[in-house]
Amino acid sequence: MPLRAWLRVGGCALVFALYGAGVRAQDISAQPPQAPAQVLLIDQDRLFSGSVFGQAVGGVIDRVGRDLSAQNREIEDVLTQEEQRLTELRSSLSIEDFRLRAAEFDARVVEIRSEQDAKNRALGAYAEAARQRFLEIMGPILIDLVQRSGAEVLMDRRAVIFARDDIDITDEAIAAIDAALADRIDEILAELPEPQL
Repeated sequence: MPLRAWLRVGGCALVFALYGAGVRAQDISAQPPQAPAQVLLIDQDRLFSGSVFGQAVGGVIDRVGRDLSAQNREIEDVLTQEEQRLTELRSSLSIEDFRLRAAEFDARVVEIRSEQDAKNRALGAYAEAARQRFLEIMGPILIDLVQRSGAEVLMDRRAVIFARDDIDITDEAIAAIDAALADRIDEILAELPEPQL
């Protein structure tokens, strides 16, 4: 085929290709915009752990939990040594004296265990109080996000089997909560009953 004829054929092919691409692009742009989602999703666990507030609370829980575990190990070592000494003294003590010392030791163990259990419960109460305070804070913020989006329902992502990723507003909600609490984090944390060792 002569070069000029080949160029004409190639040129026609290029025109048709460009025309077809233009039609496809026109078809796509002519499609109506997607309607706002009526249902939005949120990951409640990530909403808490991903927020500045949740991370601050998590830091307190981790720190106190580690300190409490270390304290429990120290107490256990001390009580183990005391029990060993009491066992070694058994042969040199009268039955009455040994029973008295053993009873005192057992009462001390029960008291210490009760004290440590109370500290664990206080740590759990702190975590629960923080969660409740977070729910109070995030409620109005989530309502505002849903209303502005035009959606009618907000669901926990765990209750959904399948959904489009673009209807998950967790990241947007975290950003909104962080912005709302930017100047109040320390104040709100100070209101919580921080557990003491």
